Amino acid sequence: MLYVNISAAHADFNLPERIRGPGGGFLGHVQAMSGCQVVLRGRGSVTMEGPDPLHVFISGPTPAQQAHAQELTQDLLTTIKKELLRLHPDLAPYVTTST
Repeated sequence: MLYVNISAAHADFNLPERIRGPGGGFLGHVQAMSGCQVVLRGRGSVTMEGPDPLHVFISGPTPAQQAHAQELTQDLLTTIKKELLRLHPDLAPYVTTST
């Protein structure tokens, strides 16, 4: 499980959709490349809403596949955080660089 670690986002930056990608393509790519199930969950996820902070849940058949999915997801989250900070540098206090 990887927490997104963004406690505030701008109204024009739909964080869950940025993580999912167009048509779910970004998380779908992680699934296809790793062989793991990769699901966006927690507050703001819409489909798997709950009390937990927004996070990406990873489950897979082997530890190696899970590690690969985690690495791909971390890369995705890093890219999204950089874009958020480029568009809205005032949000820097609300974005943790580690996942």
